[in-house]
Amino acid sequence: MVLHDLRACPLNEAFTLVGCGRSRGYQKINEGLLPRPLSENGRSWLPAGEIRRIQQARIAGAGDAEIRDLVKVLEGERKNLAEAA
Repeated sequence: MVLHDLRACPLNEAFTLVGCGRSRGYQKINEGLLPRPLSENGRSWLPAGEIRRIQQARIAGAGDAEIRDLVKVLEGERKNLAEAA
């Protein structure tokens, strides 16, 4: 069983964690290098576990193509969690 860290990480904090500002953060989302944010009560956020997995992949030397593949996996896992709920 995979445990998912779904703690809400506000977008500005998520962007800081991956080393970019707001404009570059949204550019990374559009390029598929960060997952699409979730929204609740008018606030956008990313699950902390997704940010951590992207950081781990970067530290391990993953390039942009591998990160895009990881983002697709992460977004697929979200869908599976939503369907299981």
